[in-house]
Amino acid sequence: IPENTTEAVEVSFDWAGVERWWPHSLGNPTRYTLRLEAWQDSTLLDSITQTVGFRTVELIQEPDSIGTSFYFLVNGKPFYAMGANVIPPDVMVPAAQREIWQDLVGDAHAVGMNMLRVWGGGIYGPEAFYDACDSLGILVWQDFMFACSMYPGDQDFLNTVQEEATQQVIRLQKHPSLALWCGNNEVDVAWHNWGWQNQHKIHGQDSVTMAEAYQTIFHDLLAKTVARHAPGRPYVHTSPLSNWGKLGNFDHLSMHYWGVWHGRDDFESFYKYVPRFMSEYGFQSFPEPNTVAQFAAPESWDLADPVMQHHQKSYIGNGEIERHLNKYYPKAEEFEDFLYKSQLTQALAMDMAISAHRQRAGHNMGTLFWQLNDTWPGPSWASRDYYGRWKAAHYRLRDLYAPIAAGGQIEHRQGSVWLHNTTPQAKAIRLVVTRHGLCGTSTRELDSTFTLAAFEAITLSDAWSVARRDQKKSVWEVALWQDGQRLTQDLVFAVAPRKLKLPTPQLSLELDWMAHTLTLRSKTFVPDIFLQSETALHWSDNYFSLLPGEEKVIRFEGEIESEADLQWRSWAE
Repeated sequence: IPENTTEAVEVSFDWAGVERWWPHSLGNPTRYTLRLEAWQDSTLLDSITQTVGFRTVELIQEPDSIGTSFYFLVNGKPFYAMGANVIPPDVMVPAAQREIWQDLVGDAHAVGMNMLRVWGGGIYGPEAFYDACDSLGILVWQDFMFACSMYPGDQDFLNTVQEEATQQVIRLQKHPSLALWCGNNEVDVAWHNWGWQNQHKIHGQDSVTMAEAYQTIFHDLLAKTVARHAPGRPYVHTSPLSNWGKLGNFDHLSMHYWGVWHGRDDFESFYKYVPRFMSEYGFQSFPEPNTVAQFAAPESWDLADPVMQHHQKSYIGNGEIERHLNKYYPKAEEFEDFLYKSQLTQALAMDMAISAHRQRAGHNMGTLFWQLNDTWPGPSWASRDYYGRWKAAHYRLRDLYAPIAAGGQIEHRQGSVWLHNTTPQAKAIRLVVTRHGLCGTSTRELDSTFTLAAFEAITLSDAWSVARRDQKKSVWEVALWQDGQRLTQDLVFAVAPRKLKLPTPQLSLELDWMAHTLTLRSKTFVPDIFLQSETALHWSDNYFSLLPGEEKVIRFEGEIESEADLQWRSWAE
């Protein structure tokens, strides 16, 4: 380094032979320990040691035969994003210690997520969050902290924006997991579509001034900051880049689809409205009783109670949950039944949405639902609650976000199957579709072995037919097998679940408290079994269905000393 140098200089190295860092769905997140030392003659002036990964990330936004693409290339390979949005894990920011952030990322990885979006209405994550993403191979979509509001453009404010952005970009640029910087959350779409100008009487020069401030901050200042301090990292000025109000918009760029929820659309709309990249969508549920008990006394366990209403922060929350619940499941009989069935309803929404996205992989290249976690205990769109307890949706994600997955759908008494391989290798797999009578008989509908090419998505239409007499008395199991191991399972109904003619459950449970296992058996189909214990911390599986004659062994953390400490629930009761 030349003497009297006061500016940074670039030093080139030959990195030939190093292994690339990959998101876990494409390869291994290989990292290296890098130590840099500055010497003057024989004197060590300074040194730094940090863990690094070597990879390239490109964001492809180009006109194509459909509209305008939006997807990532990682080390030159197409990347199908499967994940969720992350919000602050606590309303009191310092209360979320590093272990909470690490557990959050661990729970995302455990169900197959390969991308997390840090939402612009919250906070920049601590190093523990990004380190965990680095080590587990999870890409990060990082919003700058601007959301749902217009911002001033005076120089004093711009100076603070510049300082904050520079600090954060420099701090995070070393993390191989950081794939994208995004200027803001929903500011552009709000300005053009939410009616702010009329609602707040923003006209004339006021409107021009605010629009110019947006241009200055999000198209100029932040873009240049990323280009200077993290050259090569993709940047977009906002999310979404397309508005869900028109069907044609789903052919272009990124999308936040809130027709389901704010638009009161039914879940079937997910199959119609499939964008190029879905960076927000979702549906609410309540947490389980153990969590509700930590913020509400038993006398407040009622939707109309002020405590419960205070914890519901959506203007349509309880009504939308109840409306969809009643469409798909038997009406809740009491409050705890409502908690349970609200989670089944949310899981069904996620199932239909993610299935729709993966079925049209290629058109769609990413699905990030709202949201992974909670800032406090209460009803919300999260798939794991404030205390880290997994909801039904989070357990279901292990099949929905599997690298190689399949799902089924029955319409007009015809069954179809979608299959999707997100890996860079061709996979020889076996697809089996089995009809199970609810009381115990079974029939093989399809058994086929074939090779699914790298990154391939296919749909098998009219794969089997459904007899009219079987519609309300059967469940169809769509399973993928490889080397004798079941990769994924999807249970498909020909009618809404509430219309099934379910027999009374014949379920037996065998507890081995020393081995921390619970074995379940049933002669009949038992849907969506929810296991609960005040002393169990985590279940290896929950909210699962048991097929006739099936035996399932569940592992649990914590202490359950007798069956009296255990409760189970199914809507077949």
